[in-house]
Amino acid sequence: MNATPFDTMRCRRSLRLGLRLATFIFAPLVAFTATPSFTPAQLTSTFVAAKPDGTSPITVDGVRDTAYPAVGVPITHVKNGAGRADATSTTHGELRSVWDGRTLYLLVEVSDDTPSFDSNLLDWGVTNASDFDGVEFALDFWNDKRDKFADDVGLFTISRDGKLTYVQNRQVINHQSVHAFKEDREYSNRIKDFKVVSTPTGYTVELALQISGAKLENGTKFGLDVMIGDSLADGAPRDTRVYWSHNDNTYTASSQDHPSDWGEVTLGGWNGTAPFAFNNWPLTDKIRWAESTSLVKGVWTAPSDQELQAALANSHATLDRVAAATDHAAQTAIDNAAARLTAAIANLRWADTKYPDPMDLPSHFSLPDPWTFFNGKPVATPAQWWGPNGRRAELLDLAQFYEYGYKPGKPDAFAVTGIRAGVSGFRRGGPGRGGPPGGGAFPGGGVGGPPAGGGAASPTHPVIDVSMTYGAVTGTMSFDLYLPTAAQLAASGHQGGPVPVLLGFGANQADYLAGGYAVLAIPTSVTTDDRNNPWGNRTGTFRQFFPYKRDGDVHEISNEMAAAWGASRAIDALELVVKDKTPLLDLGTADTLISPDKLAVTGFSINAKYAFVSAVFDDRIGVCIPGAAGSTGPAPYRYISIGHQYAWGPSTGSEVMGDTIRHNPGRTTELFRRFLEPFRFYQLKPGAWGYGDRLPFDQNDLVATLAPRALVLHHTIDDYSDDSEGDALSLTVAKLTYKFLGLDGDDLLKFDFRPRGGHGEDPVQRQRAAQYLDHYFYKKDLPADVAAHLNTNPFLDDGIYDRAFGGLATIAPWMHSRDGAAKALTAPVNKP
Repeated sequence: MNATPFDTMRCRRSLRLGLRLATFIFAPLVAFTATPSFTPAQLTSTFVAAKPDGTSPITVDGVRDTAYPAVGVPITHVKNGAGRADATSTTHGELRSVWDGRTLYLLVEVSDDTPSFDSNLLDWGVTNASDFDGVEFALDFWNDKRDKFADDVGLFTISRDGKLTYVQNRQVINHQSVHAFKEDREYSNRIKDFKVVSTPTGYTVELALQISGAKLENGTKFGLDVMIGDSLADGAPRDTRVYWSHNDNTYTASSQDHPSDWGEVTLGGWNGTAPFAFNNWPLTDKIRWAESTSLVKGVWTAPSDQELQAALANSHATLDRVAAATDHAAQTAIDNAAARLTAAIANLRWADTKYPDPMDLPSHFSLPDPWTFFNGKPVATPAQWWGPNGRRAELLDLAQFYEYGYKPGKPDAFAVTGIRAGVSGFRRGGPGRGGPPGGGAFPGGGVGGPPAGGGAASPTHPVIDVSMTYGAVTGTMSFDLYLPTAAQLAASGHQGGPVPVLLGFGANQADYLAGGYAVLAIPTSVTTDDRNNPWGNRTGTFRQFFPYKRDGDVHEISNEMAAAWGASRAIDALELVVKDKTPLLDLGTADTLISPDKLAVTGFSINAKYAFVSAVFDDRIGVCIPGAAGSTGPAPYRYISIGHQYAWGPSTGSEVMGDTIRHNPGRTTELFRRFLEPFRFYQLKPGAWGYGDRLPFDQNDLVATLAPRALVLHHTIDDYSDDSEGDALSLTVAKLTYKFLGLDGDDLLKFDFRPRGGHGEDPVQRQRAAQYLDHYFYKKDLPADVAAHLNTNPFLDDGIYDRAFGGLATIAPWMHSRDGAAKALTAPVNKP
């Protein structure tokens, strides 16, 4: 039998010191680089000075101007139609480039004697077809060479008949080309012009790109690859791809997530004084952005918004005044107006001044000190952690202000309006569709049969209908309650009294029912997670009471907090039916069947994020069991795993703050976007290990606020996209606060990892979690093998925190600052 990663790690455990709170083994820091590494193709772009009237000497007409170099660089790396193997073809090309100051010109001359067209192509439209000739451009504007679909990385194709197209992503609209898809929320607008002309031996594509924003000087590099797609006939699949830079068949080609092997175009030939060609794009594009939906309106302080409006008015007036002029004076006027507008945008400040605007907060590359108040006052004793004025309450307030939005309080009126029978049956399906909640919502999540551990499902289950009112609005919710059978209760030893309840966002219930626990399904319809229209009309039960509007709302509430609100209403319902001893069909009264004071919550993927936020902001939940939550869940933003090499293999990179902001903006608030660098969300600052360095807390602090409650982390060690390493790191660091409070973090924060399988969760993990619930709620000892598994952080044992970040003492430099103050937690002061 081959050893699993866990076998290898457990052999190492005797050589390591648990959390290593006193002794650390330090290793050299590793640079944040993509892996594997490549030698990109190189091209120097030749500078051409403006003409005397200030205009460019280059005309984008598909014809090689004399300013272009006489000799181009070859485009000859021939791959098959999928781009994954070497092939042969007579099709090839040459690439040339010049720049005139603010515009980069690319000229691709293609030799291809088998013309192919697609008459259905739309200009500036989407296509998933590959049955036409054309040149694909891959632009990594900041040349970060990082395997991440960043906000400066995009692909687009110019067909042989002169149509610009890009590949559609139907799942996430913001995953399409940032350079070509004009509805992208971070649309770059850098394509200035293009032209295609036929030649006796093929065709020529000329492209002009706006490059203002970069350093306009010799030595500046842009990431670029060029691919000639060759289809042998109209409607025929692409036969070959011919690349300029890409040549490694083991590395993904033509992918916005994989720009590491793209070539580099370097600016050169400028003498430092020759005039740049006139270009008003730095101003017109800034106006476009400020007036588009990309900039939220009505949420800024009056002085900063007034200056923005004045700068916009000045910008329009400047364009009118310059009109058709292209001389030096006109360029100076354009540049001055653009500088004022850029400054006005940078100086915008959030209207709610309870805490500083994110742009005004200090930078911390390591995790912020959870034992120091926001005002700098130290948390000297555990007593200062608790209570309405304690550090815990402050951290929860900061997280609501900056990240999730404030959770609404209880309804003005709340009532259980009835108990009705829901149809049970262990088959795939969601609430209200005759099956357990979310049975097939994720890999490994299907049930497909009666629960293990004895007994078939009850033919019906109680559905709790509730009504609630906020102000003048009344709405309803329904919660499906699944109860363990008598056989399951007997097998688990839970018979003879009410049982704890697991709150489930799309939860797979079978293994928890088999463990003797009730499961209450929280309908995921409480909120939407619409990636394609997150700034549009957000729906769900929560929005009946708290409608979303993007402009003018300084107190936006995120979808994740909306889900947490739904969990709290579910608990309200449980408490009420128990208090009133409500009959649950013919199964008995609620007070004899369920214990609303013994609660856990779970979910997987997006539902795990919901579960995590629910537990953080409702103290009635005793155990949180998030499965692969990652970003906006437990994972810290400041530490990411891209490029890390473990004993079991390399990390392909995790979901980072920029991904959440770009692709899932409804999961956090508009204000949260301001913790990233404007117009460059993926810029990694020198010395940083991740992002969000101005955030005055990090997600590990929210894990710490769960104390004295518990969290069991479900994950897979190779689920890098959902930050398996980061989730585990947060728990490891949070244990420091548990220790400071006199709590046994090793007993309360658990790692339930599986060794492989990517983004998924399996029954064995849920069975271990049910055993932990026995330990937490019933004080049962964990089986030795389960205890050992749940105590294993595979990333800590692998040593990656030492190799990549310098160890916990670098990650959490405050870790020993309260060693003398830590004491047993016997009677917490004002503990909620």
